[in-house]
Amino acid sequence: MNDLFLDPGARRSGVGAALLESAAEYARRFSALRLVLSTELTNTAAQALYEKLGWKRNTEFCTYQLAL
Repeated sequence: MNDLFLDPGARRSGVGAALLESAAEYARRFSALRLVLSTELTNTAAQALYEKLGWKRNTEFCTYQLAL
């Protein structure tokens, strides 16, 4: 999964949680070691959902990008 966007009308209905849980179950079936996601620093609603579902914030790495 590359991006997860929900229609504003579908937010807070459990759809995002169900999609994330389905992705995790799919990965487990194939013995994946981990899932990784990122979000904007200001997207606190998404961050709260991730943490509620057991995702842990990475505090060791900071990512950078260079627009070309």
